[in-house]
Amino acid sequence: MNSYLLLGVFLIGVATCAELLTLPQNCINDFNMCIFKVHNKLRSLHFSPDLIVDSELQKKAIAYSQKMGVDDIFAHSTGLAALKMGENLAMSFNSQGYDMKSCGGLGKYFAEKWYEEIKNYNFNTHSSNGGVIGHFTQLVWRSSSKIGCGLAITKDKKAYITCNYSPNGNIRGRYNTNVFPNVTKYDKGEYNCEDTTDSFF
Repeated sequence: MNSYLLLGVFLIGVATCAELLTLPQNCINDFNMCIFKVHNKLRSLHFSPDLIVDSELQKKAIAYSQKMGVDDIFAHSTGLAALKMGENLAMSFNSQGYDMKSCGGLGKYFAEKWYEEIKNYNFNTHSSNGGVIGHFTQLVWRSSSKIGCGLAITKDKKAYITCNYSPNGNIRGRYNTNVFPNVTKYDKGEYNCEDTTDSFF
């Protein structure tokens, strides 16, 4: 399978006006449930309270994922500072396309990929050991309380994900009060985000 994943790498492509797939409602629901639940599961390991879904943040996230897909671009939206909104982005390509019955797995996968940046974070100095940390720190940022995510998939087999957060994280000088060490390690193989009996949804 020919695939690739980009997380926060700011690439601007040639505008080709790609066509979007119409996502079934069950795909949208499963994606939202899993990316939301995995966020809160991971935040709980760092003493951060659960996020709640905000409809306005979600509308912005869906619109921006669709814009990236149609315009064939991958770059942060503008005006984030003025809106006091944080933003995590991801894009992937799968030569075999995406299973519309497994959209929950997409949400889980991207949240976990952002969290993998924990390996680059130094909890003693509250800074990077040399790698990217911004997706991880925004994900677990204690003062962020709201989230809204959006998924878009194009007919040329690219998936675009946006998650918006409010208030925004990654504020200089505040990492030590918002990013705490994890109490236990996260085992992504053991967590089933589609289990509706847990306490994160």
